Amino acid sequence: MSDVGDVYTVLFVPDNLKPPESILGFMCRADDVPDAANQCHKVYKKCEVLWVRKGDSFQEALDEYAWKGVLCDE
Repeated sequence: MSDVGDVYTVLFVPDNLKPPESILGFMCRADDVPDAANQCHKVYKKCEVLWVRKGDSFQEALDEYAWKGVLCDE
């Protein structure tokens, strides 16, 4: 990781897989949320970015993503 910017955790799904079983995390240093998402897309070309959270905790990002109701059955 670069020493520039803040640490972000990007939750994403690789190409051809479906959430929630296939949610992975990508951590990077970035200037902002869009920059972190772009970095993830550069590494995982055809991924679907689900959530970006400032910080270095995959579990906290996943909890926040779930708390927002995205993973809840309605």
